[in-house]
Amino acid sequence: MIANTTTPPAALEAEAAALGSMILEGDAITEVLKILRGPEDFQKPAHVIIAAAIFDVYEAGKPNGLVHLVQHLRDKGQLDDVGGLEYLYMLGETVPNAALAEHYAKIVREKADQRLNGRVVDRLARAINEGATGAEALRIAQENLVQGAGGPTTGPSIVTLSSVPPEAVRWLWKHRIARGKLTLFAGDPGLGKSTATIDIAARVTRGATWPDGSPSCGVGGVVLLNVEDDVADTIRPRFDAAGGDPSRVTIMRGVFRTNHKTGKVETGAFALDENIAALEEAIQQTPDCKLVIIDPVSAYMGSTDSHNNAEVRACLSRASELASRSGVALLAVTHLNKGQGQAIYRATGSLAFVAAARAVFAIGKCPDDPTGKRRLFLPIKNNIGNDRDGLAFEIRQSTPLAASVAWEAGAVAADLDKMLSPPGERPGPERDERDTAVDWLRSMLADGPVLASEVCDQAQNGEGIKDATLRRAKRELKVESYRPENPGPWLWRLPEGAHAHTCSPAPANEHLEHLEHLEHVPIITGFDEGGVGAGAPDAQVIEGQGVRE
Repeated sequence: MIANTTTPPAALEAEAAALGSMILEGDAITEVLKILRGPEDFQKPAHVIIAAAIFDVYEAGKPNGLVHLVQHLRDKGQLDDVGGLEYLYMLGETVPNAALAEHYAKIVREKADQRLNGRVVDRLARAINEGATGAEALRIAQENLVQGAGGPTTGPSIVTLSSVPPEAVRWLWKHRIARGKLTLFAGDPGLGKSTATIDIAARVTRGATWPDGSPSCGVGGVVLLNVEDDVADTIRPRFDAAGGDPSRVTIMRGVFRTNHKTGKVETGAFALDENIAALEEAIQQTPDCKLVIIDPVSAYMGSTDSHNNAEVRACLSRASELASRSGVALLAVTHLNKGQGQAIYRATGSLAFVAAARAVFAIGKCPDDPTGKRRLFLPIKNNIGNDRDGLAFEIRQSTPLAASVAWEAGAVAADLDKMLSPPGERPGPERDERDTAVDWLRSMLADGPVLASEVCDQAQNGEGIKDATLRRAKRELKVESYRPENPGPWLWRLPEGAHAHTCSPAPANEHLEHLEHLEHVPIITGFDEGGVGAGAPDAQVIEGQGVRE
């Protein structure tokens, strides 16, 4: 077996000197940019942030120097992360000679290339250990050849298609979770997402077959990031209940940072936008790592705006690149938003989360299960595998300390939108009947007010519409009840501007906006609707009783 390298080469003094030169001299930035690929060539996390800020200020056309640099870092909430004003001042004070910026940059680039080459070697070693073919190994080397050899730093990065050997998707779970790619699990809290991911992790650590009968991916290691569940009283008991091998799981609690004010090393929160190198090191330190779980992904986005498509794409692209070069399956967990509509738009935050993932699965309650215990595992999208068949499972108390997942045998074909819709808005017979009633009532009132007694009679005796369904349709259309004279008969009319020939039915998700407003509507309908109550002399319709003379 080929061993992996683990110690990344660095030259922190040269990094500090290069940064200090750029802070002191604007011309130094131009010289450094000719040599470095970008901030990622710096090894120390704080230096990566500072370099990115210097380049941002420079590209914005602002004068170089501490003033604009500090303001930029403060605006992004990163000033404390780099050691504060004191550390930035120290960078400028300790530069031997700003004119040597090019010399320092070359040292930084040399060490960056060594780290890059080390990652290539690590990836090649891992691929060969896992049985990669010669063609696959060649492709891995070719992907990094230009950068690793210190090639051009500007212009397009291109490859001729004929030089790329075709290869099959490498699966963790065949047709569902691919290695080297991002997969997303989405669902409401408390429905079993985390328990399901622990079950998947346990199967990887013991080399078990998958719930649908797919063959094992072989025994492998797992890196787990989970900010919501306690390791000792929740994660470990669940993992034991699932029958996993805990010696093959690495829990990533955070990243080490040096507090530049106190000089002490502290543990800080891990962030995908800043600490991707730390995650890569955790993968390298986990023998035969095949799976990384991030639960929930929103807790690890750092300063990234989770509702900004561009920022989310940039952040997740770095994570996806890490998954690709390390060969691990990256499984992220997210919640559902409170909106309605197609399932693909229900993941919390930007649509970029769903777009970046190659496969997205929803976990939710089975709407047809009277016990409320059955869960469905359904594909929202799957660009590279099975996007039709789902699975089902139950969460069962298997040990005194924890529950585990009990998968059902066989595939499940279920209505995804029905599972994710609130009970009152789920598609099906009830929704279809209401839609029919809404269309009929809109048509009935299209030409102007109609006697309430006539509407109710036509609905019940002519159309077979139940009174409860008619009442819901009336609320949905916001039909107004009024009496031109008192005493006198009640009439129904559509609200101003809502006539059938000028307005089409609102989508189901728009109806929800009015539910809270309609809470106060009395259950008495028909002639008595409108708040008059039992004082109406003609007749009234009470839910479930029809017309009463």
